[in-house]
Amino acid sequence: SLNTEDQVYKCWYCGESGGVFRFISLLENVPESLVMERYRRKVTYTHPAERLTRTQLKLIGIEFKVRWADLRKYDRTLYKKFRKEVWQRWNKFMEAEKYFAFRRLVMGIRCGNYQKAVSIIKKRELEIGVSLLEPVLLAYSMNKRPQWAREAEESAGSAGVRRVK
Repeated sequence: SLNTEDQVYKCWYCGESGGVFRFISLLENVPESLVMERYRRKVTYTHPAERLTRTQLKLIGIEFKVRWADLRKYDRTLYKKFRKEVWQRWNKFMEAEKYFAFRRLVMGIRCGNYQKAVSIIKKRELEIGVSLLEPVLLAYSMNKRPQWAREAEESAGSAGVRRVK
């Protein structure tokens, strides 16, 4: 029988029992230590700021190669502070990118240049390495748009209006 809540098993026939790693090792006929090692590697967590590419870091004003592991070993407090700063900058950058992509989309639709607007947004996606079109189209399709999308749409409307004197 398997107890998934406690992650243990018991065979009522032979009396064998143990944890999930032991169970998998018996099923696969491999040492328990090998199973544990395999699953430990999969669980490693890397903060999203540490996964940013060199190009993405340059987009937010960080011109040098960040050696996260070295920084973590040198000064853990400084490492956490810098990692937080980098992630805040990236999120602020991405909010601006979504805003301008939404604005481009709205202006493209209003001017009859939808395909051109999509093309420009896709080109920007390639430059920054993050999807923009999907979240922008999702926001456009919502009945009640997020605040950033409403602001971008208002900005697109005022950009398209020419004042005549």
